[in-house]
Amino acid sequence: MQFHASVTGVTSILVVDDSASYRFLLVNLLKKMEFFCF
Repeated sequence: MQFHASVTGVTSILVVDDSASYRFLLVNLLKKMEFFCF
């Protein structure tokens, strides 16, 4: 469920296409990947 929520958030931010939000999203995504990998 959490993954689905993340995908929805990614889609909405990509639609907005705001560079600042995109950078924030990218950092969050990297943190999540790091959390799942370790």
